[in-house]
Amino acid sequence: MKIASFNVENLFDRPKVFNETQAVSDQVNDQVTRLNNLLELDRYSEQDKAQIKALLIALGLERSDESTFVLLRQNRGKLLSRPTNKPIEVVADGREDWIGWLELKTAPVNQIAIRNTAQVLRDVDADVMVVIEAENRIALKQYSEIVLKSVEGHPYEEIMIIDGNDPRGIDVGVMTKNGFTIGRMQSHVHDKDVAGRLIFSRDCPEYLIKTPSGESIWVLPNHFKSKFGGERCHFPSETVNPSQSSQRNLPAAYSRRRNQRHCFGRFKRYAHESGTEAIVGRNRPTRCFNAP
Repeated sequence: MKIASFNVENLFDRPKVFNETQAVSDQVNDQVTRLNNLLELDRYSEQDKAQIKALLIALGLERSDESTFVLLRQNRGKLLSRPTNKPIEVVADGREDWIGWLELKTAPVNQIAIRNTAQVLRDVDADVMVVIEAENRIALKQYSEIVLKSVEGHPYEEIMIIDGNDPRGIDVGVMTKNGFTIGRMQSHVHDKDVAGRLIFSRDCPEYLIKTPSGESIWVLPNHFKSKFGGERCHFPSETVNPSQSSQRNLPAAYSRRRNQRHCFGRFKRYAHESGTEAIVGRNRPTRCFNAP
């Protein structure tokens, strides 16, 4: 049995700002996060409106709903007005006054990068492949059936991704083949800590994988937020309250099957750091190079 994980960094399209320098990407992501948090407030105070206005200008949305990296969707009602030869004005007084959101503009992934990713998946040829930063299930399915096959790889038979909390389309999922099948699954996108904050910035889904011999293992794909850069304050509870995160996300029956549990993905921290306890509890994780 071979289990692996790989960051595919979006298969066909990725946020356009991801192609910029780390400094630019972090700055735009931070501004978008701060603005989205403000836009979700029930009522906008004058101070809130001033911050919303400043962030809209910083993101290049002063004169249009579209800038280099960001789109402002206003589906019903209006967030702001743009008078001719006058400063923009936030006209909505709260979330109920309009329906819309911010989203990052996407750009096609370089064709060479698409093929290189397929070659890695082909060479690893894992029975169970955990994927990080995939845009959605259909894109991953098409990638497996078309691109992976084009480099003489063996397509995966079962593919699953559950939409997570990150609006940028960088979700985690799992693919299986060679008689390994996906059974029961559970998402943790709604789990919160005692302060009411979301625990996972993407998700920590649980997948029950059935082996050809009839055994069962649990696979938990993960993609923790970055320790640095603009995302640091997005969902702080991943590191602030690891012990409670562990309690909320590992059912008692699941904890009893500890030897059958496999956590994969981008933890973005070392095994001894407290953030890892959110998914492995007090036991130290085993390095994949030391696994049987």
